[in-house]
Amino acid sequence: MRWLIAGALFIGVLIKRRRRTGYTLFKATGVKSEVTHVDLEQQQAIGVVTYKKRPYMTVKVDLKQDTITVTGSVEALGDMSMDEMDYIDLFKQEAKFFIDNHISDPQAYYGELIKQAADQ
Repeated sequence: MRWLIAGALFIGVLIKRRRRTGYTLFKATGVKSEVTHVDLEQQQAIGVVTYKKRPYMTVKVDLKQDTITVTGSVEALGDMSMDEMDYIDLFKQEAKFFIDNHISDPQAYYGELIKQAADQ
């Protein structure tokens, strides 16, 4: 009897869980964010948000002084970009990663990762 009840409950759960099918389309907006400068000695990094090669926001992260300086805004980009706080958090995390791992040239680091992935 217990087995029958458990089986009925399991079937009920399966029936309740209808799978919804569909897909998500990711499309590049052209908004780019990158860390352009890392100073390992001063423990500082600069990140820039650009669109069509025009800088909209610059974030200077100083891990030693525990400060963030923001110049500009992504507000004009509207829904094409993330929220300003998201970019600030992103640049803080990237600055910590690069400084903790003694990476002074982020572009060279990413280039090497791409090269290694292509070699595999």
